[in-house]
Amino acid sequence: MPVGIWKYSPGKGAHFWNKCLTMGIIAMGWSEVNDLTWYNSLEEISERCEEVGYSWGVGRAGDLQLWEFKNMNINDIVVAYGRGKILGVGLIISPYFYDNSYENRVAEGKYPHRRKVTWVSIPNLDIRKDRVLYGRPPRSYGTLNIQDTIHKITDDYTINFIKNIIVESLFSS
Repeated sequence: MPVGIWKYSPGKGAHFWNKCLTMGIIAMGWSEVNDLTWYNSLEEISERCEEVGYSWGVGRAGDLQLWEFKNMNINDIVVAYGRGKILGVGLIISPYFYDNSYENRVAEGKYPHRRKVTWVSIPNLDIRKDRVLYGRPPRSYGTLNIQDTIHKITDDYTINFIKNIIVESLFSS
């Protein structure tokens, strides 16, 4: 199975990146949808989202993002992005799980949809001058500056850029 590479935004303005880093996780909100383990299709998640009154704003619909988050593979690569920077690159090391417990809250009880991640590089790399990765907001968005929490990266330029970050982190220690 080929390794997927995913752009991940840790909240608006990357406001809970430090929690993701210290807890070794990526997390998503939409807690009213409840545990995704029990949904067998995108359609079931979509129906639940409609039931709880979610309406979608900028970016791809949240139901599709939740479905993809649930179905990411162990050993897929995650690129944490926020504030115009690649914050971290990691490997998914767990299946999807739901944790809405008080002691494990990421941000005021939000973000219960989780995956454990081993962060392999913390480059804090500013990409705002790269037209492919960042784009030219607000007219166009780049592959990492897209307005989604989770988004699969498929273009060769970005994939090779991320692979180079991983290789550099392996040999810089």
